[in-house]
Amino acid sequence: MNNQQLQVELDNVLYEFRDGLQELSKKEDHLKVVTNEHVQATLTWENGEWLWEEQQEEEVELKKRFPSSESALLTMSPSFQRWFHGQLASRLSSLAQ
Repeated sequence: MNNQQLQVELDNVLYEFRDGLQELSKKEDHLKVVTNEHVQATLTWENGEWLWEEQQEEEVELKKRFPSSESALLTMSPSFQRWFHGQLASRLSSLAQ
């Protein structure tokens, strides 16, 4: 993914998912994430995968790789998972009407 594509993808993730998190902000080449569980992490596109890195002070506590930004957020944040499923249910019910 070139830099322009990366910026578009970061903007899309930010627009789509920021309401489901305590904080989601775009940095130069990654997203800063603070979940409602108060977990602080970065989400970075690296070698064809999304890398989730949790930090505590200056130390990296946990690194996990995911195929998509959605799968990272859904796996790592139960409150985001509830929010996401609520959004999905709302969209589906509006289509059914």
